[in-house]
Amino acid sequence: MYISQSECGTALGCGLQWFATWSLGFRPKYPENLPQRVGSMGHAILADRVLARYHGRDPAPIIAASNEREKRGWGEWTPELEGEFSLAEQAANTLADAINLDNLAPIIHNGAPLAEVRLQVPWTQLSAATTGRDIITGLTHLRAAYDGIEGQPDIGLLMPHGVNMGLTCTCVDFKMRQRPDLGGTDEDSAIPDPQGAFYKILLAAAGIPIDEFKQVNVYAGPWLSLDDFMADGSPYVRADGLPSRDLGKLGAMVKASVWADAWRLLVERKRVAHSLRPVKLSKKTGEPLKGQEWEAPDDWDAKQFIRHLETYPLVAVRSFRLDMSVCRDVVRDMLGAVDAHLAALAKGVTPSRRLRNYPTSPCVKRYGCPVQDACRASLGTGNAERVMREQADTGALSRRAAAPIGLIPVRATEAAE
Repeated sequence: MYISQSECGTALGCGLQWFATWSLGFRPKYPENLPQRVGSMGHAILADRVLARYHGRDPAPIIAASNEREKRGWGEWTPELEGEFSLAEQAANTLADAINLDNLAPIIHNGAPLAEVRLQVPWTQLSAATTGRDIITGLTHLRAAYDGIEGQPDIGLLMPHGVNMGLTCTCVDFKMRQRPDLGGTDEDSAIPDPQGAFYKILLAAAGIPIDEFKQVNVYAGPWLSLDDFMADGSPYVRADGLPSRDLGKLGAMVKASVWADAWRLLVERKRVAHSLRPVKLSKKTGEPLKGQEWEAPDDWDAKQFIRHLETYPLVAVRSFRLDMSVCRDVVRDMLGAVDAHLAALAKGVTPSRRLRNYPTSPCVKRYGCPVQDACRASLGTGNAERVMREQADTGALSRRAAAPIGLIPVRATEAAE
């Protein structure tokens, strides 16, 4: 059994969530949602695109997505799933064009491109690769419970670095985003990314040194149509009857031509509505009162927003430093968090929950944590594990078939003794 970056990240975030999802293996019963399905299909399409070029065949996005559908148990193709495939394919094409994917050479590992390849590295191999500081020294519970670390990088590419500075071995992680903000800033970061640091160590131990980690965010959400704006009570229309110019409130992208048509038609709708109003007359003269004439809204802001939409980026690339000494410390902290939770379990202590009450926190945001409801229900009971098992009995949670049964893996218990 090998430990993943996802498990380490969960352990750093909240001890109780790690205990529930990775030690006990509980998962929510609700199915994967639209963003998850679009993301999974988008990743599969991009990996197939790289493999197809390497093997000299045509890409087969629908086959790649269908294989992903079968693997994840989404059932037969439905109109909704076909629509999600269209979003995934469009996002994959946009991302590939933005980074010039079809002209970049992939990193080769074991005679094939490093694309969606699961790597597993035993502890001895990891120690040999992190010379200067053995990052697993003293982590006795972790080493007893697991055989090493594992991960599945999205893709490894030889990418240009700067201007006339040659090529760098780059680990690229794709993010399919559902909102126009693409998940945040597109500025490069001097702060190490935990996922990038984990892949740096994992790949180095597997004999694949990389120099850089890039996170490529692409818009994979819905596109608003003209009908969305023209519908009665449309949430995309402001109180003054004109289309919203706030992408954050729109929550989806819209083509400049569609928004321009929406502006034109909604302005005409306002003009017609104004023409149907009864005209107020002066009681003295019988003439129409002043100030009732139709005045078209100023379109300067509308023209600015149309230009903004025409140039709005659909892809944002962030680069992260991958200094080996820094990455060793980052991964050491990640592995240490799991070891600490295993040590607590060996003493019969449930790892501590980390409650966060700001609106976008995992504890508050819907689907922010896979055991969110069970965790809340357990507050005040003094026995979170019992509450989670009860929810599993009622069908609110399910257990992974491969999850350790009980509080702690047997080998870790033997090590503690």
